[in-house]
Amino acid sequence: MALAKNVYQLEVSGSGLIAASQVPGSIQKRAAELTISKGYSHFLMGNANLRSGSEFAGYMPGQSNTTINTFGNSAYANTTYSPGFAMRRRTANASVTVVMFNAKSAPSNALDAAQVLASLKKK
Repeated sequence: MALAKNVYQLEVSGSGLIAASQVPGSIQKRAAELTISKGYSHFLMGNANLRSGSEFAGYMPGQSNTTINTFGNSAYANTTYSPGFAMRRRTANASVTVVMFNAKSAPSNALDAAQVLASLKKK
């Protein structure tokens, strides 16, 4: 979400295609990609917020067992059911404010977007 011409708020969720443990690296990569796509070369990240937890993902299948007893021309049935247990999955959500700069106006502690992307590709 754009907050200004060179300031964006990024949010990454790690509960689907991205594993929860990959969220911090993913948001840094996304910040570098955004910086380059907007025509800037350097960026700073601030106001970072990382939340982790778990959410309901579904139930494992349950099991049923039926016993039938016959006596003459009568039949009696008894069914027992054991429900499956609930499954949870880990989640992580991160948000960060990204401020982008051109090379000439970048502060000394700004990250070079191209270098960040190159270092992440090596991993």
